[in-house]
Order: sequence, then structure tokens, then C-alpha cells
Amino acid sequence: MKGSWLLVAVASAMLASPAFAHHSFAKFDQQRSVEIEGEVTEVRWQNPHIQFTVEARGEDGQTSTWHLESASPGILRRSGINAGEVAVGDVVRVAGNPAVDGSAELNATNMLLPDGRELLLTLRAPLRFAGRAVGDGNTWAMTQGDATRPELGLFRIWSMTFASLGLMAQRDYPLTPAARRDFENFDSVAGSQRLANDCTPKGMPWIMEQPYDILFVRDGDDILFKLEEFDVVRRIHMDWSGDRAAQPFTIHGFSTGVWEGATLVVTTTNLNSPNFKFEIKQSDQASLVERFTPSADGARLDYELIVIDPVTFTEPVRIEKFWISIPDQAFDAYNCGAPLSP
Repeated sequence: MKGSWLLVAVASAMLASPAFAHHSFAKFDQQRSVEIEGEVTEVRWQNPHIQFTVEARGEDGQTSTWHLESASPGILRRSGINAGEVAVGDVVRVAGNPAVDGSAELNATNMLLPDGRELLLTLRAPLRFAGRAVGDGNTWAMTQGDATRPELGLFRIWSMTFASLGLMAQRDYPLTPAARRDFENFDSVAGSQRLANDCTPKGMPWIMEQPYDILFVRDGDDILFKLEEFDVVRRIHMDWSGDRAAQPFTIHGFSTGVWEGATLVVTTTNLNSPNFKFEIKQSDQASLVERFTPSADGARLDYELIVIDPVTFTEPVRIEKFWISIPDQAFDAYNCGAPLSP
């Protein structure tokens, strides 16, 4: 067995961005950081998080199996870290946030490879081991994407950017008295713990906060709106004139679309998603209007969402965000609930 085991508890300034964190990061203590050193025995380069196992031997000769998680393939790819950087058999040194429950798990932020390169595995991780840094989180600050493929219009992969994150992080919503009481009584700690092991897809409009890529494709007369998170596919029925009330209620609702020039306008009703977002409930009276507007050069996709829910809000809620187009970005499958081997 190669490698030795080292555990050092230190104050952590290397916090994963909450806006980017998938729900399972709730199980990690982002106020602390530990270090381990050992041999990589398994690698999974997959959504929702890259995963590794590291076998380490303590001073007493006993081995410990550590399970590590990091960002998604898309996030790391954009920052310059690609599949194959870490291989089974590598002896690595890793820093990360430990599990709240004391189990041998880490949200890995930094990994020192045998060749002296240091992978910066979260978007704000500074250099930790004085290695040769690999990973540039500044790519996530871009506000404009690739303008060389205007002919694709809406129908391409669109990627998140740091500059758009805060646009859906609004906190001061016009809540009804009943909704405000529910909001004030919401137990965020218990809610986070429930989410940590929950692979149930988020409903609309909550899932639109997700940081993973999105994709629009044509399907006959309809449009399929695909979200990388949870492999969600929303069908948008174009120029539809049937009986909306007769359609089933689902967590993503029943969506119809029309074109207004280059803008796709989507109306969604028949929602039985219990949450507008994590800490705010939603009623089955909610209706949504979304506007997706690609720029003329195809570099950017602007998004507007109007939410009307008389049970939850005293007035319509308007939210905006945007995505950018990045050449050669892949649309990765999701694998929630697929843990590493014990």
C-alpha cells in the first residue's frame, strides 16, 4: 500500500460557492478544512460531482478509506481540468471540507498530484500546497460567450456564468402573510439534511437556479428543454390550442410556447411542485411565463421569469438570469445517488 495518512484540522477560507453547490454539499462543514494523503483507488468523472476514493495508512498501520467529492465535469472542464488528470494508483495529497457527521468524506478543494501539479477543484480555491496550479475559476466570470455560431440561435448548449448567479438569489419576496409565516418557521438545517441524500428532481421554477448546462433541441413541432441537473427534460408544446385544464399536474407543469421574433415565450401551469425554491412553498395555483432570448450573435441567452401565485405572493415575481455559449462544451449525464464503491 503506497502513501501515508495525514489529517490536519485548520480554519478554512476555501469555501465552495453556495450558489454552485449541489444539494449533497450540505453534509460538509465548509468552515473547516482537513488534509489527507494516500493512494487513489477509484475515480468517477461524472455528474453531479467528480468522485474519488483514497486509501491512506495511519501511523498505527491501519488503512482508512476516504470518499471525496468535487465539482461537476462541466465546471472543472471550463476551468481547465479534464478527465484523466487523476489516475488510479496516484499518491495524492488532498485538502477539503470534512463531513459534518465525522465520516471519512471530503468536499475536495485542492489535490496535489505526483508530478507537482495542484488541481484547484473549487472555483475559489487558492493554491494550498505550493504546486503548479491547474484550474482557473476566472473563466466563470465571463459575461459573453462564443459569437462564431449565430446560425444555431437558441438550439445549442448554454452554460452558467458567475456574473448571472445572484440574479436568482433574491431574498425579499412579496410573500402573503401565510407564506411569510411558513418562511420564518422553515428549518433550513433540517431541510439541508433532507436534501443531502435526496435524488428527487427539483420542480419548476426552483430547478432553473441549477448551475449545470442547459440544451434546447427540436422534437417534431415541439421543443425539448433539457437540464443537465437530474437529466430533466421539459417538453414545450408549440402553438398549442388544446384544453390546458385537462392536462396532468406535474412538478414541471404543462408548458406551451410561442415565438416572438427570436424570443421563445413559454407559459407553464398545472404545477404540483411544493416549492418555489428551497425555503419558500408554492401552491398549485402558480403559473409561470418565461422568455428565452438569444443574442443576435448567439453568444448569450437572456432569461426572464414571471411567477404568479396568489397563495404565495402578493404580486407577480420577476426574476432574470443569463447563460453563455461556450465552444465544445459537453452535455453530461447525471448520476445522482451513485456512490463510490465501499
